[in-house]
Amino acid sequence: MAEVGAIHADTTGGNHALDVTEMLVVARYDPRKRRSLLELTNLLLERMRFLFRIARKGNVMPKRGFEVTMRGVDETGRMLYGWRSTLEQRRSCAPGSRGG
Repeated sequence: MAEVGAIHADTTGGNHALDVTEMLVVARYDPRKRRSLLELTNLLLERMRFLFRIARKGNVMPKRGFEVTMRGVDETGRMLYGWRSTLEQRRSCAPGSRGG
């Protein structure tokens, strides 16, 4: 089980969608945990992508359901990437930082 402060992500088969939701909410309101939570959230999204592909290839998930689900996961990943990029830009432009 991965842990970030009081947030526990069950990496052994729990409900990843709920874990992602919880981590995003906490990241929004707790700046001290934000970077680590966003990294962990990204890992969970990658795990979800992998699991959905396995489900589709094994004919456990219908094609239409797979397409809709993957669009949502991909969109969430793009938004997460944008959030992480913004944080890095702010970090590099902060007074006293080497990057700016």
